[in-house]
Amino acid sequence: MEACRQIQLERDTFAEILKGERATWQQRMNQMSEQMHTLREEKECIMNRLQELETSLVELRKQMTELPALAPPARPSEVEQQLQEEAEHLREELESLAGQLQAQEHLEAASQRTSSYRPS
Repeated sequence: MEACRQIQLERDTFAEILKGERATWQQRMNQMSEQMHTLREEKECIMNRLQELETSLVELRKQMTELPALAPPARPSEVEQQLQEEAEHLREELESLAGQLQAQEHLEAASQRTSSYRPS
């Protein structure tokens, strides 16, 4: 009988230990479930933010490609400067040639007046 009582006592002790472990495991499972729920929510937020950032990036890239067409450069490019200088040089040369032509026409007109004037 004593052995039977000893076995029942050990069984009851073991049952209490199992109850404690079961409660511990249940608590851990609840914590993990909460963490999984939190991680899913965070993942959803991150995915939404990522989508927003990708959309912003696409819009910014589009704006970057449109900017050069909208805004001329702050100063003329090297080629434009060379063309402006060449145009100015040609303008000066044209003015000089126009002046020479006008002077030559005056000389010819004066020459014709002198040659047509013959004293009698």
